[in-house]
Parts: sequence; C-alpha cells; structure tokens
Amino acid sequence: QPALILANGHLRAGDFTGSIHQMALHLSGAPSNGWECWSVEDENGELVSIDIIRQQLNRTTPSENSTLTG
Repeated sequence: QPALILANGHLRAGDFTGSIHQMALHLSGAPSNGWECWSVEDENGELVSIDIIRQQLNRTTPSENSTLTG
C-alpha cells in the first residue's frame, strides 16, 4: 500500500500515522521489520527496498552515530 513520508520521517497511510515499523505492523497485523517492508521507486521505475538503500548509505557514509542503523 502506498504511504506518504512526512517531514518527521513517519509514514501516513489512510488515517494511520507511525514509524516504518508501526506502519508495517498496522498494515500486516503482525510484528514486522519496517526496513524490510517498505520500498521506493528508483529513477528507472524499479522498486528498491529501503533496507538496501540503508545498507548502501551505511557503507558509503561511515559514522559511529549513524541515524540509519535501525
């Protein structure tokens, strides 16, 4: 299901708003790793998992205080 990404990083789908993990739980009805549940469309129209993007960013932007570690 499509969701809108808000300025604070939360997602909104319908009348529910929450983190990637809360939204995955809300939509699936079961505990879910939000990093593995969501994808974005790349410049070629292909869906790419946000977990893959997070891994690529963590490899190219080394930081002990990375905000993308989940």
